[in-house]
Amino acid sequence: MPLPMRRKRCIKALSAVLLTAFATGSASAIESRLTEALSAPKPLTVSAAAQDAAALVGAALASSGEALWRRNLASFLSGRPADGAAGGIAALRTGLTTFGFSPAALTPLPQTLKSEDKAGTPVLALQNGVCVRRPGKLSDAPALLISVPVRPGTEAAQALLFSLAHVWHEKRAAVTASPVFFCGFKASGDAGTAAAQEFAEAAQKALPAGLAAHIELAGDPRCSYVNFLGSHTVTLTLTDRRLHWQGRDTGKSTAAEALKNLKTTLASVTTPWSENRETPRVEVRTGDVSCAAGVTQFVRPVCSLPVTILSRSRVATDKTREKLLAAAFAAVEKMNEIRAGRSDFVLGFDNVSRTLPAAGDPAGPALTAWQAAFAAVSQSVVSTRFVTGAAGQSAHQGIASIKLGDAAHPLKDTAADDASLLKALTETVTGLDVLLTAEKAP
Repeated sequence: MPLPMRRKRCIKALSAVLLTAFATGSASAIESRLTEALSAPKPLTVSAAAQDAAALVGAALASSGEALWRRNLASFLSGRPADGAAGGIAALRTGLTTFGFSPAALTPLPQTLKSEDKAGTPVLALQNGVCVRRPGKLSDAPALLISVPVRPGTEAAQALLFSLAHVWHEKRAAVTASPVFFCGFKASGDAGTAAAQEFAEAAQKALPAGLAAHIELAGDPRCSYVNFLGSHTVTLTLTDRRLHWQGRDTGKSTAAEALKNLKTTLASVTTPWSENRETPRVEVRTGDVSCAAGVTQFVRPVCSLPVTILSRSRVATDKTREKLLAAAFAAVEKMNEIRAGRSDFVLGFDNVSRTLPAAGDPAGPALTAWQAAFAAVSQSVVSTRFVTGAAGQSAHQGIASIKLGDAAHPLKDTAADDASLLKALTETVTGLDVLLTAEKAP
């Protein structure tokens, strides 16, 4: 008996999520496994079938000696599970066990990094747009990421979010109290504030006693950067500092393929901070598209593909500085190829005010030099402007951000660091070629 179209779409979405999350296996093989499970005389629920396929992928990774599945477990639930929040959370519980996460292994998860916060306080972040955890001391604890795209306006979707929060609380209860932070609601006028407050009230009613809920608005110190770009989805993310990339699929097979290609392309310049904090790294996402050298930033496009290039290097020479900016603009020009006739890019230099003091301060010449380099290489980019400080941080749709430095972890002013960063940006441009080819495909 043929599967209904709704189930076929669900199979395709689940397959894409699995393929994106683990970057291994074949989409057709995963689809075949799911189709068989859902077409049986006594068909499995969607969540159970997803768990079955996820176990298959995890076993393949484990047998090949790869550790990726242990530190980058993405959710195998795409959208609202067909059998409701209860079935979804049951699959989540079983899935964690399937992948070898015992309660003991799940306890040393995310830590907050502000000195005034209690040590051991985990962060459960609900991301609507962009939320980047503050760089800081990296834990050696196993990392876990569970990303569940949902429609926040429905009770069933909210129930799934709160069920996940409850599971998180249970895993942490034996260790320490577990406040839950819902990051990413940017207060854009009364409507934005009201939406955040409404969600906060729903969370307080749904979550068990002792499990606090907090809605993080833009500028909240527990989130370094909050950048809302009008997304129609909300992402619940459980993570810690050692997790360096997150793949989310848009439902298009080309996006999943692009992510796999980009991961291969960028592997040579991706170095975990836990191994070497002074080596810049590049991350490129599809669906949530971000091209970053240095500190991670999550960027969710609406109907466009913003590009974010982050540099933590205080470049020592004008020549190298211009090369870095030229590479950045090359990436921006590629983004403009698919934005022709829609809107031009604004380039925001984020965090300049904190990392490179304004003119008049002792380090003022550094900022002046960046502005001069910008002017020297920006003629070929349509309608660009230089945005610094808070204006650069409050990015909006259509902004391409170049982040200059991170006060917590500045790179040394050495030729090796600059060369490494330049290589990362060049590889980013190469990666964008792959991404644009996929996105422009019919």
